Amino acid sequence: MIYTISIVPTPTPRPRIKSILKNNKKISIAYYPKNYTLYKNNLSSKISELKITPKDYSELYVTFGVPYPKTVIGGKKNKIEGKPMRNKFDCDNVVKGLMDVLDNLNVLNDDRQIYILCISKLWTNTPGYIKFKLI
Repeated sequence: MIYTISIVPTPTPRPRIKSILKNNKKISIAYYPKNYTLYKNNLSSKISELKITPKDYSELYVTFGVPYPKTVIGGKKNKIEGKPMRNKFDCDNVVKGLMDVLDNLNVLNDDRQIYILCISKLWTNTPGYIKFKLI
């Protein structure tokens, strides 16, 4: 079954590191920026609504529909609809968030179980989407 989620795909950023003092010891805490945490929470709630049956999946096919930049106007939008998005973020950065959410929701036992991964990024005139299929 192919699942579609209406959401603007967001690549996984590098974690930020914050040092704090605890019991007179300096410790470092890794965290993600607030906008990425909100994205993952939103993605998680939307995937939960799909009620995907947990299985021993081995393949993930995913298409990320990325909205046009605000600089693209008029007839240019029709020319690039559905065309590959070759600039901006890497495919592996944008799929990491999806796989982490699938793992956290126990749809996957572990995201390492996926050994076939097909990713595409396309321009869209919609607000953005993630379309995926697990096999």
